[in-house]
Amino acid sequence: RDNIYKLETNIDDCTGEVLGYVMERLFEAGARDVYYSPIYMKKNRPAYQLSVICTEERVSALEKMIFKETTTIGIRRQKIERAVLKREIQTVQTSLGTAKVKVCGIEDGDRVYPEYESVRALSRQHDKSYQEVYQIIAEEYKEKLYPSGHLAAHDLQAGMLRTIRYDEKCAALFQKMKECTKNGVAVAFSGGVDSSLL
Repeated sequence: RDNIYKLETNIDDCTGEVLGYVMERLFEAGARDVYYSPIYMKKNRPAYQLSVICTEERVSALEKMIFKETTTIGIRRQKIERAVLKREIQTVQTSLGTAKVKVCGIEDGDRVYPEYESVRALSRQHDKSYQEVYQIIAEEYKEKLYPSGHLAAHDLQAGMLRTIRYDEKCAALFQKMKECTKNGVAVAFSGGVDSSLL
């Protein structure tokens, strides 16, 4: 767990061009995330709420930038506690070229997220769809990390690669076999059966 800060302000008299420029400047100044939410202010004025996520060290500089680049006269500041997964950025060699992936550790495996800039660059370079390149990077990373024979199954859903080792699968399967034999049920396997389906 760690702490992060959120800066917020409501703006009803800046143009879209200004808001887009401000977002770029805030990211360049070290903001972790910047986003706008449509809101209605007093007198039913359509407006936007600017939200900036940052570390404590960047609070002062980012507040100064918001005051300088927008028409706001006040900024709300919140200190927020958050829970985060252990993560690291790795550079991998794939059949399409060099790519960066974010690896997040969880108790029963790893989640692998190919980085957007790498996927975009390789998609353009090879004239392939974003989704196809994303999956190729994730699959090839998985094969290098867990060579054939060390994986029993994997799920690739919504950008998430979850790896499951053979020893974990075999232990679960062995337990199921014991339960079946206790109840007088015969257990038999045919070639090609995926134990994850049992």
